[in-house]
Amino acid sequence: MPSSLRNLPLEPLEAVRFINRYARYLANLRAVKRQEIPSVAVLVRGADQLLPADGQGFQHGSLTCLVRDWGLSSPFSLLPFVRA
Repeated sequence: MPSSLRNLPLEPLEAVRFINRYARYLANLRAVKRQEIPSVAVLVRGADQLLPADGQGFQHGSLTCLVRDWGLSSPFSLLPFVRA
């Protein structure tokens, strides 16, 4: 495993928080009119386990709020952020 990947969070809530911070960083780059902003895709395997429909699961409320922001709020709604 490359050393740059060793420091990434492994727990679901921390991983989603990491994605949120990085997306905000990209939005800041865009706000200051930085020419080259990296493209990023987020793939969630087992989304039904991360955010089960029955509302149960590990830190469900916190994760739901964070992921909901990806589709509804700034800066996520202003970024070319792919949501499926």
